[in-house]
Amino acid sequence: MTDLNPEESARTVEAIFQAHAELALPAGPMPSLAAGSVYAIARQACLRLGFIEIDADCIALAWQRQSERTGHFDPLAWPSEPEDFGLAPWPRQNAFALCPRSLGLYAVLPDAQWVARMAEAGVPTLQLRLKSDDPDTIAREVKAAVKAVEGSASLLFINDHWKAALDAGAYGVHLGQEDLQILSEGDFEALRRAGLRLGLSTHGYAEMLRADRYSPSYMALGAVYPTTLKRMATAAQGTARLQRYARLIQATPLVAIGGIDAQRLPEVMSSGVGSAAVVRALVAAPDPEARARELSEQVRHLDRSPPLRPEPPFWDQELHRLPWCRDLVAQAATIGQEILELIRKFRPFMPYPKYGNLYNNTWDAFPLSVFQGEHIELSKEKLSVSMTPLIQMFRTKVPITSSLIGPLESQGHLRNVFVSRLIPGSIINPHRGWTPDYLRIHLCLVPDPGCRITVGGITRTWQAGQLLAFKDGGPYPHSVVHSGEHERIVISFDLNLQYVARFIPEVL
Repeated sequence: MTDLNPEESARTVEAIFQAHAELALPAGPMPSLAAGSVYAIARQACLRLGFIEIDADCIALAWQRQSERTGHFDPLAWPSEPEDFGLAPWPRQNAFALCPRSLGLYAVLPDAQWVARMAEAGVPTLQLRLKSDDPDTIAREVKAAVKAVEGSASLLFINDHWKAALDAGAYGVHLGQEDLQILSEGDFEALRRAGLRLGLSTHGYAEMLRADRYSPSYMALGAVYPTTLKRMATAAQGTARLQRYARLIQATPLVAIGGIDAQRLPEVMSSGVGSAAVVRALVAAPDPEARARELSEQVRHLDRSPPLRPEPPFWDQELHRLPWCRDLVAQAATIGQEILELIRKFRPFMPYPKYGNLYNNTWDAFPLSVFQGEHIELSKEKLSVSMTPLIQMFRTKVPITSSLIGPLESQGHLRNVFVSRLIPGSIINPHRGWTPDYLRIHLCLVPDPGCRITVGGITRTWQAGQLLAFKDGGPYPHSVVHSGEHERIVISFDLNLQYVARFIPEVL
């Protein structure tokens, strides 16, 4: 776009300032501006509004991209589209495990005893912010806090002490911007593999964009109001800026933090965040439990957060929350031995039904339960007995596997259990299955790194003894390409989503 002359540039800077004056904070000296590009004019206006330089740079670049995308420079249109800020689309390969869109009242607490009290009071989200450098104290307090929320509905995040959180099996960790410089990619991958949720602190546009590259479970935005609990490098942001931040990062659950109390909650929650963090409003209250119940109800009533980003293609990061899935992984070696011995002795595989152009080359399977919604079609020449006696015979040969299938199957939560084999060169073409109300779970018995499954544009491989889960009839088509050298064998289970939601509410 053509640069504006100095007079036009000055008028446009003034127009931006007047149109967005509610975002203004005290500003430092202004550099002079000659003839200006969109970027230069927007940056100058943002500096005048009191944005720090690195944030002004981010906004100005987004304004330039917005102008290029729309074909004109509009001083009234504050940039808010993720693509203009260079944010990657969802779903993402590196995403951390989901947490609820609305985390509700978020209590930041000094020790495990406070965690226990607030869990008992029904606060939905808790953070242990322990101020100690002693390893023994850290390990003891983190373990005690994790123990304190067991059996409650409270979700517990551990501030800073991520290794102790990993060891104790915490729900999640919360890290600051400085931690992004300290932790390695391997450290973040360890948290991701363990299924821990990740929360990251941010204090403006540049830090939000940096945090977004890690695809965290939630972001904390602040400080909204002045606070003396923590020395802040930036001024309190105010609710007008909070609203802009929430509009940009609406694909991620958001927590407002900093100086929030009961009187300020309506204004904070109207910004579009799904949670408000409090510290002194609870721990300094005359009756903390009563105040916790009041604030929790107030946040719940005021929540106006928009719908969450599209659901993840894969759900295996969440399965550790299901006791049945934990048992499945614990017995994976025995299940594998049973199934592979059954295959060796009886050679039970038969061609998977080829509905239309479902697959190319060879896809074999055999059932361990009666199928519903999908049917194994067997020619009379290959098999002269009905499926039920065959399944019963197979089940007697795999007693440990059957003991895990039986209870959930009899309760109506589990169906369509089968063993699936793909040979090299096989392709399962993109499709959606016939089971929209079920989560399909694979336990891998024999992997091949060259056999890859793609769901919703995200590609994964199976790992021996590990679970992989997706919605067979869900929103994303899935496909498989086997370009490896060995056969891939998994046992597949369809678990009812209503049952799964007892442990993973966000699956619905």
